[in-house]
Amino acid sequence: MSKNNVLTLWNDEGINEKDTSVLRKKSKELPSPLDKESREIIKTLVDSFLARDDASGLAAPQIGISKRIVVFRTSIAR
Repeated sequence: MSKNNVLTLWNDEGINEKDTSVLRKKSKELPSPLDKESREIIKTLVDSFLARDDASGLAAPQIGISKRIVVFRTSIAR
C-alpha cells in the first residue's frame, strides 16, 4: 500500500505555510468517463487512506494531488 505524506493546515508551531499554500489551490475535476491516469490517482488516494487508521476521510489535495476527490469511511468495522 502507498503511504503518502498527509498535508496539514497547521502543526505544533502554528499555521503550516508550506502545506497551506498547496491545500488552498483550486483543485481540478476528473474527466468523465475516468481515464487510466484518473483511476491510478483514485487508487493512490484509497491506498493512502487505508494505510491510516486515524482518519475518517481523506481528500486528494491532502496528499498533494490537486484533484476533486475525497474518500471516507461510512461505518466502523467491529
